[in-house]
Amino acid sequence: MNNVDIKICMLYNTNMSLEKPPAALSKSDLVKILVRAGLKPHEALLYVTLHPLKVATVTRIAKAAGLERSNAYTTLRSLVRKGLVAEFERGKIIHFVVESPSKLQSFLEEREHEFADSLSRARQAIPFLSRLTAPLSGTPRVTMLRGPQGMRQLYRDALMSNFIAAMNAEPMYKMFGGPIARKLFGSDVILRGCDLLVDNPAGRTFLKDHPRTARYEARLLPPGMTFATDVLVYGDTVAFFTYDDDRTVVRIEHDLLAETVRQWLTWMKTSSARFLP
Repeated sequence: MNNVDIKICMLYNTNMSLEKPPAALSKSDLVKILVRAGLKPHEALLYVTLHPLKVATVTRIAKAAGLERSNAYTTLRSLVRKGLVAEFERGKIIHFVVESPSKLQSFLEEREHEFADSLSRARQAIPFLSRLTAPLSGTPRVTMLRGPQGMRQLYRDALMSNFIAAMNAEPMYKMFGGPIARKLFGSDVILRGCDLLVDNPAGRTFLKDHPRTARYEARLLPPGMTFATDVLVYGDTVAFFTYDDDRTVVRIEHDLLAETVRQWLTWMKTSSARFLP
């Protein structure tokens, strides 16, 4: 293993949660890892590009990364401010040199501390903000979230509560590449509620991915009963997921409406749904 491979493995270990990193990672894999860790896409690209170059001018780095020189220079200066890259002058020309991956670890640890502090402060503000945004008594609050991120946000809120849902697992698997609960919370996620599933191959796979527990169960709906818009109820909220081109979530917050839909789904659960034979 050469020095570049060693650095790449060290880079991987500084911010990933996988127990055993693969022997080699592609450049695009490393960029994705660093973006998830908090770097901007161009920062991650240039940081990874600079590792095998070790020391280089902005022109050489930009060419290797496939970026315009001006864009690369601005991004490299940002990496310098973050302490991940250093610069020095040689022959009146500015050169950039990548810092040790240990500096990346320090940067990530600092971000973690900042996030923890921000989260603590945000929690103090939540009760006050909730009072400001509370809807008028008896008036439903209807909002929409769009795109995969909007769907993730809704799922994150709902799956932390007791819920009941009627869903078609097929579009969810296609969009998220697997069970959304595990994507958000890991394989050890503990669900509390019930999923009523369209009987198709994805629904049967979902049952295997989410075994029954004392607090959670999933059931298949009768054959032939199908739909493309998922319904999820938790607390005083009803959410409708449309896996069309817009990928929209319509969220209705109203205790009476939520209870009505909850009773409908509970009736479906007790009268027509079944466990996988």
